[in-house]
Amino acid sequence: MLRKVYSNLQKPSKFIHFAISTFIITQNFAINNSFSQPPNSSKKAFIIAIANYPRVGGWDRQNPLSSLNDLELLKAVLLKQGFDSTNITEVTEQKATKQNILNEFKIFEDKLKIGDKVIFHFSGHGQQIYDFSNDEPDLLDEALVVYDSPASAKENQIYKGEKHILDDELNEMFYRLRKKVGDSGHLVAFIDACHSGTASRSDTKSRGGLSPIIPKNKVVLNSDIDESTSGYRELSAQLATDLGLGKLVVFGGTASNALNFELTDPVTNIGYGSLTFGVCKAFSNLKSSTSYRQFYSQIVSLVTTELPSQTPMAEGNLDQIFFGGELTSQTEYFPIRSISSETIVLEAGAINNIHLNTKIGLYPAGTQNTAKIKPLYTFTVTSASPLLSEAKSDSTLPKDEEKHKLWAFVIENSFQNLKLKLYLKGIDKSNSDKLKSILQLPHIQWTNKQVEADLSITLDGNTQNFLINNAKTNTHFGTGIPIVKLSDRIATFIKVKILKGFDGDDYDLKTEVQINDKKNNVKCEYLPNKNSQNTVQNISVGQNVCVSSKNLSQKSVYVTIVEFWADGTLHQIYPASNTLEDPLKPNNNFSYGGEVSKSPNEPYGQHII
Repeated sequence: MLRKVYSNLQKPSKFIHFAISTFIITQNFAINNSFSQPPNSSKKAFIIAIANYPRVGGWDRQNPLSSLNDLELLKAVLLKQGFDSTNITEVTEQKATKQNILNEFKIFEDKLKIGDKVIFHFSGHGQQIYDFSNDEPDLLDEALVVYDSPASAKENQIYKGEKHILDDELNEMFYRLRKKVGDSGHLVAFIDACHSGTASRSDTKSRGGLSPIIPKNKVVLNSDIDESTSGYRELSAQLATDLGLGKLVVFGGTASNALNFELTDPVTNIGYGSLTFGVCKAFSNLKSSTSYRQFYSQIVSLVTTELPSQTPMAEGNLDQIFFGGELTSQTEYFPIRSISSETIVLEAGAINNIHLNTKIGLYPAGTQNTAKIKPLYTFTVTSASPLLSEAKSDSTLPKDEEKHKLWAFVIENSFQNLKLKLYLKGIDKSNSDKLKSILQLPHIQWTNKQVEADLSITLDGNTQNFLINNAKTNTHFGTGIPIVKLSDRIATFIKVKILKGFDGDDYDLKTEVQINDKKNNVKCEYLPNKNSQNTVQNISVGQNVCVSSKNLSQKSVYVTIVEFWADGTLHQIYPASNTLEDPLKPNNNFSYGGEVSKSPNEPYGQHII
């Protein structure tokens, strides 16, 4: 079992932000999917998606966001989860002005009833605005940028966010929804935006990056203030105190002081918000017993694998069951859309962990266990978009009208998504050929497009050494690396990507994870009923912490603690090297105490245990 405790080390001299997420790796690699379910009138969604902000507001029309792609992907996933299309409200593009959003939201609110389960999703830009109400520690309000929001204030104008949706306003909107659905209802918010005031210096599209809107005569506090959450303090302020309100959990694409980057699907070349793609992938693996913490864990896994410098956030009681258990449990087989000649098309793709060269088997409908049964037909996936995949076979196939008699199962994973994609930047052909001959490592894939790559390699100045960057964000992962050490460094990145991106969760294995400050002379141990409802904690570098867990399942599990540093290095903390550990038996506890450390080299960025 791989236990991941995630932290943000952007301010290593001050504190580390820890968030707890649990991954259980077993030998059961079944991948899940669901058929579309009958509509459920208690499930409702309100989605705002803005891709093309108007030039008149000071926005860049030449570089639109991928928010409309988010909308289509999320809708397809929600329909499979039993949402009725008539219960999904969409407010997009020029219709998504502040006033029209408020009007549509009131109509949506009026239709809610006690016990409803609600999704709120925003895809677009975010921005910070001076806090005139003085309720923010850093004197900045987080705000959603809607269609008629200005990118900056006019000369000599005192702008108070009249055309933005401020976090105070969003809190009031959510409060009203929670009153309507009552304490048996749920409100889950996904905010795929960011509020950083740092300009982006990468080739990857980001959501945000604009300077805060601050009057000339006002001063705000600097970033020493802890911004380890999504920034919507008002949304979480009432989580533990209000009675009679629906449960609220908020997921954000990144911390409020960081950029939120987009991802590009390598097959279709279509962009998506990183949070949205992670959410849709997590939905594809849901069980009726899935908790918000397990859901968050899957989002963290996807986003940090593709974007190591980005920090997804979650606020609220994550140990509740998602929607109170009113979810469509996923099956281990996939629906067949069509069969023609030597090809089948499956209604499942990258978000279901189906990738190029995945092996698919067709079995009689009703098959429960494929372990000892030979498939009737076998296929190899030749292409996979997020929602669909195409596979080919050398054998004769059944007719299309017989597809309802067959179930499709994954019989062999390709792990194509775990290949490390490399891009050589500004290196001539002679040196390029030399590098490729040296870096003949498994799980490497070369690409001619930086946007598709994980890492870019370039010469470090006028030296013969090399510089490794995150290809999506241009974050330095290593400088002055001699060619003789380049292969070892790339091999480490491969290990990190495989371990962070591996998706082998077994939901029959249930554990509870805690992280606590370890006081001097206090025994490190599991504390019943002490699991934190806040996934982010501030721990100082050098401070002792206790990581503990309890095996709540009926199977024994193995515990391994591994550190992944932002500079690409990793090492195993527990068990000690060259030692064997005993399995953690059902209902038993495990504890490990140690000192918090930081990346030995820059960038400090994100740190995962």
